[in-house]
Amino acid sequence: MSEGAPIKRLPKQVEPRKLAYNQVKFSGVVKTEDLPRLAKAAQFTGDVRVCLEFRVDEQGRRIVKGDIEGNAKLECQRCLQAMDEQLIQASVSVAIVWEEDEAKQLPRDIDPWIVGEDEADFYALVEEELLLNLPVAAYHDYVCIDEELLSHGSGEEQEVERKNPFSVLASMKNQTKRDK
Repeated sequence: MSEGAPIKRLPKQVEPRKLAYNQVKFSGVVKTEDLPRLAKAAQFTGDVRVCLEFRVDEQGRRIVKGDIEGNAKLECQRCLQAMDEQLIQASVSVAIVWEEDEAKQLPRDIDPWIVGEDEADFYALVEEELLLNLPVAAYHDYVCIDEELLSHGSGEEQEVERKNPFSVLASMKNQTKRDK
């Protein structure tokens, strides 16, 4: 995203079909405190930067394309310590659709944004795209814990005697056969 672009706070509620028809381009920020699910997943520092273009494509679909990015401090899954700040980026390509059936007809490279008659929650779209682009598990790029803690024992498998839960029934069956 361009560094010299003016930074403005983007609206929470939008009419995406009208924006697509008018070919509106949004460039601005969304405050991280306005994205509660994202705050639970990672500690974002600063605002989330958004640059999205609403338009109608050649097939008549109302499309939203662009980029979303923000800086986050993630927790290393090995040592459970905070990692250095990382840039989380999301490349957005969604089609505005009325219902699930219409969403199923979209090409694989375009995700659906199901919007009914009313205004849509623009922040929910931003939040969802960033959540989908968070790493599944974050790790330091260096050895951050004692390697001895990673060992899995002696390597010899121990045999565990497992009892068959139906052995009691089998013994009862054998007992009744003997009694006859």
